[in-house]
Amino acid sequence: MQSFLFHFWNFQKQVLYLLYKLQIGLITHKTIKMESTKTTTKKITLATVKSFVKKNADQLYIDVRRKFDGMIDGERTIDDGFSKAAISDLSNEHTLGVSGAWFVGSSRDYFNAYDDENYTGIKVYNCCGSFILAIKKS
Repeated sequence: MQSFLFHFWNFQKQVLYLLYKLQIGLITHKTIKMESTKTTTKKITLATVKSFVKKNADQLYIDVRRKFDGMIDGERTIDDGFSKAAISDLSNEHTLGVSGAWFVGSSRDYFNAYDDENYTGIKVYNCCGSFILAIKKS
């Protein structure tokens, strides 16, 4: 019974605090709705990408979106779409063995979950370009 009362009291305090913030104009009802519908997902790291590549090496696809080009001293856009990834040496720290992929390392790679109607995977972007490593949906 004590546990129930404790949780009920905490809930009441949170509701009162939100009502107070709403009254003084710090938040709007839209903010409250957005906060209640947030979903938590696990953070994608380089270790996650390595595991994804190793587990799906035979069914991995890559879509290179942007690539560094020394002729223009910057990135250029590539619109080739998804193609089967060529896997070679998985121990290479900058490519993880995936032809077309390039990881900068030292926490300068950024990862997002990728999902469309045909593929699911990980979008990677850094100072050298951006690409998507994905597998086909079943």
